[in-house]
Amino acid sequence: MICAKCGKELERGYPVCLNCGQRWEVQEGEEEEKREIKQYNKNKNKINIVVLVIAVVLVLALFMFPMVMTFMGLRQMAETYESLQSISGGM
Repeated sequence: MICAKCGKELERGYPVCLNCGQRWEVQEGEEEEKREIKQYNKNKNKINIVVLVIAVVLVLALFMFPMVMTFMGLRQMAETYESLQSISGGM
């Protein structure tokens, strides 16, 4: 379609001319395309949310892993120290 005001080609899915801002009516065949675009955007948003959640989980895991390993190492060192004390007679 062509804009009645400026004569430029109208982009599908936009209710206004991107060149001059003139509003135009969506015709019947384009209504279905408009619904498809909305559905596509909804699906895209869902995918973005899933990717964001996965990224947050990975970042948290990367920060938590060293802390957990440190805690486990300290615990193992304490157990080793206690076992050495019990072998040496608690000196």
